[in-house]
Amino acid sequence: TGKGMVARSIHYASPRRNSPFIEINCSAFQPTLLETELFGHEIGAFTGANTRKKGLLEIASGGSFFLDEVGDMSPELQSKLLKVLEDQSFRRVGGTREIHIDTRIISATSKDLNQAVKAGHFRADLYYRLHVAAIGLPPLRERNLDILMIANHYLSIFSREFKKPINGLSDEVKDALLQHPWVGNVRELRNVIERATLFETGDILSIESVGLLETNPAANPHAEDSKADLNTINIPPEGISFEAIERAFIIKAMEKSGGNKSKAAKLLGFSR
Repeated sequence: TGKGMVARSIHYASPRRNSPFIEINCSAFQPTLLETELFGHEIGAFTGANTRKKGLLEIASGGSFFLDEVGDMSPELQSKLLKVLEDQSFRRVGGTREIHIDTRIISATSKDLNQAVKAGHFRADLYYRLHVAAIGLPPLRERNLDILMIANHYLSIFSREFKKPINGLSDEVKDALLQHPWVGNVRELRNVIERATLFETGDILSIESVGLLETNPAANPHAEDSKADLNTINIPPEGISFEAIERAFIIKAMEKSGGNKSKAAKLLGFSR
């Protein structure tokens, strides 16, 4: 929904803007690896620790540290993060010296932490310590005023990157963007604009390049029937080749459409 964008906006609009902005996704690391990323380690702290390593929290001192998907942090690390928030200090893994920092902590999650606390998966004291100033970020489909603004933002970025003089969005594209469900939120919108800019040959982004009419379930009256049919698919114990399945479906669609690529793409639910 743009959590990283908002975190950066907070940092760069603050007096800390000239100091580091460091971020980490808590769901991307195993707990032990995440601990060394956050706090660093001393020489000999574990096998292979041949040099001292500064943690990202230490590197971010004076600036801002963004903890994305903090709801996926292990209980052990939650207690250590609470100490950092309370005391602004920590010890490196394998170390004995307290390291003091001056870091603004910004955290984000796609989970309902209030429910996680009730279920015993997230520490209540850490939740309340983090929940000092909360910003709710609704899904993109509930923020229609943002869609075209973000689309134009990425269009300006990618038209420069691909060296294409594209000056805006066609009315048809604007309507398609506003009607699309955006299940993937801002990241999906970014990818759509990047792909469309790459394939556009005119000076206005066209619906042929964007191709959302084919991917919008609302534009496909058979979408619900297709979803129902998928429930009958069984995956064999030995597994399957997704690439082979994709190729087979494309060949079948081309045969059914008489070799017409646009019709085949529509049958498969994506752009030409």
